[in-house]
Amino acid sequence: MFTGIIQAIGNITAIESSGSDARVHIAADTLDLTQAAAPAHSCDAQGCTSVAGGRMHPQGVRRGCKGLKPQQHTQPGAPTHGTWASCPAQVGDSIAVNGVCLTVTSFADHGFWVDVSGETLARTTFGEINVGSKVNLEQALTPTTRLGGHLVSGHVDGIGTVTSCWEQGRSVRFVIQAPPPLARYIAEKGSICVDGVSLTVNGVSGVSFDVNLVPHTLQETTLGAFAAGQRVNLEVDILARYLERLLLGEGAAQPQAPLQSAGITQAFLVEHGFIKS
Repeated sequence: MFTGIIQAIGNITAIESSGSDARVHIAADTLDLTQAAAPAHSCDAQGCTSVAGGRMHPQGVRRGCKGLKPQQHTQPGAPTHGTWASCPAQVGDSIAVNGVCLTVTSFADHGFWVDVSGETLARTTFGEINVGSKVNLEQALTPTTRLGGHLVSGHVDGIGTVTSCWEQGRSVRFVIQAPPPLARYIAEKGSICVDGVSLTVNGVSGVSFDVNLVPHTLQETTLGAFAAGQRVNLEVDILARYLERLLLGEGAAQPQAPLQSAGITQAFLVEHGFIKS
C-alpha cells in the first residue's frame, strides 16, 4: 500500500524487452537505497521490528533486514547508521513507479531493477515508456507512515488523458478524461491517484474531471511537465471499488453481475442524496 505522496523522481535508464514482458532499470539518485545496495550490518528474523516495504515477518519482524537490534532503534540520540533511516529498501520490496506497484528484483547503478508483466504493459502507461522517461517513485507505507494523501494500492484501473491545462494563480489546473467505466468512481472532492500522485478532484463533468496542482506538486513530481495529450495512470479511490462490489450482495456471485442487481439505480441514489438530480 502507498499514500500517493511522491518521494523522488526516477529516470528509466534501461529496458530489456522479451516480447511479452520486460525488465526495467530505474535510476533513483534521490531515493535512499544505499544501505540496501551495500549492507554494513545484518540481522536474523529476531533482529528488527520495523517495516520498510510492506512485507512483515510473523510476530511483526522484518525478514532479512539490515540494522540494529530492536532496543537500539529507540535509544535517544542513537546513530542512524544501520537503522531504518538508512535502510529503507531491500530486494522483494514494493515501490510504486508512476502509480504502478512493482517489486524490486535487484539494486545496481544508483537504482533498482523491476520486472514488468505483460498485463502491466497492456493496462498502464508502462507500455509507452522509453529510456530517459521520468517517473514518480514512492516506497510502500509502514505502520508509522503519515497518511498525507490517501490509501493507494498501486493497482492501476485505467489510462486517462490530459485534455487541457492552464495556470490559475501560482497553481495549474488540469482536466483529465478518464475511461468511461471509471467515471462512476470519480466524485467531486474525492481522491484520485494520477501517475502515483494523490490528488483531490475539484470537479466532474461526464468522463472528465479536473484537479489543481500547487507549486510544490509541480516541482516535486513529473506532473509539472504535463501538457494536453499526456496519457496518465489512474487509480480510483479503493473504497469506491469495494463499496460497489459490496452493494451487489448475493448478485456478486453471478458472472458479469450488473450493479442494478443490488437494487442500486440512479433514482435510488438521487432519493438518498448520493447524487444531485
